[in-house]
Amino acid sequence: MYNKHYSEIPSSWRSYEQIASELHLTDEDIKNKIIVDIGSGGSDFAAQINNRPELASRTLSIDPNFNLGVLSGDNKDLMKDAVAEIKQNQLDAVAGLSEELPIKDECVDLIISNHAIPWHISDNPEKVARSIEEMLRILKPGGEIRLNPIDDEIFTMVKNTVDKYDEVEISRHGELIKIKK
Repeated sequence: MYNKHYSEIPSSWRSYEQIASELHLTDEDIKNKIIVDIGSGGSDFAAQINNRPELASRTLSIDPNFNLGVLSGDNKDLMKDAVAEIKQNQLDAVAGLSEELPIKDECVDLIISNHAIPWHISDNPEKVARSIEEMLRILKPGGEIRLNPIDDEIFTMVKNTVDKYDEVEISRHGELIKIKK
């Protein structure tokens, strides 16, 4: 499961429906929230949030692949259409890494990452720890992080980082982790 590379997956695979299902997100989880989608790919989640004004939410998509100038080969071709669509739909999207989030402290209600962080960097425990610390930094008190998929090894890495914070709770639901601040 974890060895599937995005060049083998169409961008439509990471749709709003797929992400909401795998992260167990309901309209109530999303409503009136500032959301950050880390490793957002084509930003379909953000586009669908924008198409539902009754949710009154805003999503910022973050993906290192939005920086087309540093990509080559398949990744560049894969992301060109996604970046064009992001611009056309005037979506909020930035190129960035999970371990260096370009966002102010405690300003986000919900952080999601589906098939991206931390499993995409799971070979580097320091990056995983730094990514979780960055997510907790930008998360408002009362906010939540949802990460999927998680195996036992990744869960241990994430839990070791989360356990350093007294005010933070972590729970696991199969391959889904929920972290509440």
